This record gives sequence, structure tokens and C-alpha cells, in this order.
Amino acid sequence: ETKTQIYSTAGGFKFLGFRIFADFCRLTADNVRRQRLRMRRMESDFQSGRIRSREVIDSLQCWRAHASYAPSHALRESLRAWVTASNWTTALIVDYVLR
Repeated sequence: ETKTQIYSTAGGFKFLGFRIFADFCRLTADNVRRQRLRMRRMESDFQSGRIRSREVIDSLQCWRAHASYAPSHALRESLRAWVTASNWTTALIVDYVLR
């Protein structure tokens, strides 16, 4: 029994939250949807005191670094704008970190 399988890459393939094509890659829609959910959850957790601002900043920085491997500047800017527009106490800090 062989463990190797060969597929066409015309439609790309999913790997580590990206859809990889022959000459470019994109973030998967699932990855973006989960991050938006995670951000909403972090906002409520932060406002209720369950997590600290450093945890929020670390999480957002990590995802931003991950997303930067794909051409996702507009997406990262829209998420930064959402964080800044929401009523987070640390919006200025997060805005500074996500610049």
C-alpha cells in the first residue's frame, strides 16, 4: 500500500491555514472566520477581566505575523480598524502593535 497520493494543484491545496497555488498563496476563509470569532471572544474576555491586555496583544500579533505570509494587507487593515473602532480600553495599544 502506498502512502503517496498525487493530485492536481490547479485548485490549490490547504496547508497551515493557507490555500497554496503554484505561484501564490491565500489565507483560507475558515482561517479568517475563526480569527474574527477569536477576536470577538477575546474582546468579551478582556472586558470581563478573564484575560489581560498583553494576552490580547500577543494573540493579535501572532495572527498578523501568520497572515503576513499571504498578500493580506487589506484584511489585516480591516481587522485593525475593527479593533480600533470597538470599545476596547487598550485600542490605542493594539493599534500601535498592529501598525
